[in-house]
Amino acid sequence: MGRPFAVGGQTFDVPPATLGVARRTLEHLRKVQGADFSRLTPEHIDALVEVFYAGLAKATPAITREELADLLPVAGLGLLVPEYLRALGMEPKASPGEAVSP
Repeated sequence: MGRPFAVGGQTFDVPPATLGVARRTLEHLRKVQGADFSRLTPEHIDALVEVFYAGLAKATPAITREELADLLPVAGLGLLVPEYLRALGMEPKASPGEAVSP
């Protein structure tokens, strides 16, 4: 059983990250490291969708990348990423309440 993760009005039961999910998640997080979330490029957006897709597709195999992209809000994305990492069991390095840029 996983941890609940809510986004776009839906709640997903996110199973703990496997090494494969962790590798894919970290690979795509590196692509957006230091990105200004107010000035995202198409490449940043694709990488962020892949970050979330790595774990959520395991929880909800029928979801497509496009459907997932339509659920992810731009506003608050900097706070949503660490919340998602916690749901996967991959604790981000930040103080509580501090936004983490991937």
